Amino acid sequence: MATREATPVRSQFPRTGICRAAEALQRDDLLLEAKAALRNQDTNIGIVAHDLRDPLNAILSCVGVLRNCPGGEVRSVVDIIDRSAQRMATMIGDILDFARGRVSGGISLTRGLVDMGSVAHSIAQEISAAHPVARIDVKTAGRLTGQWDQARIERAMSNLFANAVQHGGGAVTVTAVGDERDHVVVTVRNDGDPIPADRLPLLFEPFQKGDRSPGGLGLGLFIVREIVTAHDGTVAVSSSATAGTVFTVRLPRGTRSVAR
Repeated sequence: MATREATPVRSQFPRTGICRAAEALQRDDLLLEAKAALRNQDTNIGIVAHDLRDPLNAILSCVGVLRNCPGGEVRSVVDIIDRSAQRMATMIGDILDFARGRVSGGISLTRGLVDMGSVAHSIAQEISAAHPVARIDVKTAGRLTGQWDQARIERAMSNLFANAVQHGGGAVTVTAVGDERDHVVVTVRNDGDPIPADRLPLLFEPFQKGDRSPGGLGLGLFIVREIVTAHDGTVAVSSSATAGTVFTVRLPRGTRSVAR
C-alpha cells in the first residue's frame, strides 16, 4: 500500500509578513537614530556660533578703541578688521537662526507695533551705505503697521535687499503696500539675469549659495522664509527676462494672533 507524504502545516502568519514587519521596525529605528543625529548636529552648530560671539565682541571693542588712535595706517587696518568682524557677526547670526529653526521648530518672536514703511526706508539706507553703487527705490502705499518682531523683520528685509543688490546689478525696486485684507505686501525686484526655473524652488533652502555671493553661507533666504513663516506669512519668488526677479512677502498684521 502506497504511503502518502505528510502535508506540511502552513503557519497562520506567513514568514514574508514577519520579515516585512521586522524590516519596517528596523527602518523606524534607523530613522529615529538619523533624526537624533541631525538634532545633535544642529545643536552643536548653535553652540559653536554662540561661543564665537565672545571673541567677536572683543574684536569689535578693540576696533572702537583703535579708531580713536591717530595715524592713517592704523585706521586702514581698523577698517579691515571692522569689515571682517561685521561679516563674522552676520554669519554667526545666520547660523544661530538656522540652528534655532531646526532644533526648536521655528524662530521665536517678540511682537510689537512695527511700521514696514520705516523699516524699508532705513534698511535701504543701510544697504546703500554698504554698496555705494546700489540704487534702491522704495515706494509705499496704504497702512503699513502691524504686530511683528521688529528685529526679525529688519533682518528679513536686510537679507532680501542685500540679495537683490548682489544679484541685480545694483538697481532694486522695493514696494510696500497695505492691502484691504489686513495684510502688508512687500515686493523686492531686481533686473538681474533671470533665475532658471529649476532653481527657484531651492532658493529658500539652507546653504544655497549663488555665484555672486561665494563668501556667504547660503542661509540668507532660508532665514527670510523662517522669519516670515514665524509671522504666519508667506514668501514667494518669480523670475523672467521681462519682469525681472521679484520676491514677494505677504504678512498678516498679526493683531488677531496676538489677541488669541
